Amino acid sequence: MLSHLLIIGLFYTNAFYVIPFYERRKFFQFILITCIELGLYGAFRFLIKFILVLSIAGVERVTNFRGFTAEVFYLFFQFYIISIAYRYSINRERRIRSIEKEKAIQQDLTIELQKDYLQTELAYLKAQINPHFLYNTLSFLYSKAVNISTVLAESIMTLSDIMRYALSNDVDSRGTVLVEDEIIQVRNLIKIYKLRFNDTFFIEFDVSGELEGRRIIPLIIITIVENAFKYGEFKEADAPMQIKITFGDDFMILTSFNRKKVINKNFAGKGEVGLKNLIKRLHTHYGSRHTYEVIETKETYITNITISL
Repeated sequence: MLSHLLIIGLFYTNAFYVIPFYERRKFFQFILITCIELGLYGAFRFLIKFILVLSIAGVERVTNFRGFTAEVFYLFFQFYIISIAYRYSINRERRIRSIEKEKAIQQDLTIELQKDYLQTELAYLKAQINPHFLYNTLSFLYSKAVNISTVLAESIMTLSDIMRYALSNDVDSRGTVLVEDEIIQVRNLIKIYKLRFNDTFFIEFDVSGELEGRRIIPLIIITIVENAFKYGEFKEADAPMQIKITFGDDFMILTSFNRKKVINKNFAGKGEVGLKNLIKRLHTHYGSRHTYEVIETKETYITNITISL
């Protein structure tokens, strides 16, 4: 009974604590501990067989050491080999589970990529409308409106400039545009809202720092500003919407602040697609070189974007 317990203990010790040294290529520790195991096993076998059992049976001396040693080596390496096989089966099962888990992750990723592909394909199909058709149509509307309302005509022409920038902006090989071009279109967007709301549109738009030659991926600033206009309150003179853009030597900080306005439930959430797309583009292009932070309370909404240029 004691011998069986000893073998079981050494079996699991070998499988879970000794063989891992070999797997980690720590051969010296592996050989050393194996020798210690063999020595301890032989000592306990000697204690159990010759000192306890034979002494109880009345035998005073041990004469067959050669046979005892052969038996110790045979039994030790027998359970040693079995423990190696057991360890191999455990590792094999773990690898199978890991492969299955990886396959499941890959399947989920494939499904997600397929969804993204379908969405991209749909966006591409929507974009097949000829931009020149839109420009020509807006030019036609401008020519008709100029004799009717200068405000309407000016709005149409400004909208045409924004659409031209959004559809055919001057992107370089890195996928970036001049900051100055983006700022011009933000000012155009502000201009349209001012024409629309007259004296009930209050905003503080501030740009500081050197802009010349600076480049960012397109539609970052204009997306944030448009989202603020859509969901923010801008009709209070004592609490105007605030858009601040600061350029340092190698960074840009964009901050927007606005009070929340009551949104129709059917309308709420429709701007999230643009923001999600913006966050994806920031992550893809800038990675750890950017931060995107939202501070939201019951009454206010603040967005902070920092980019290392």
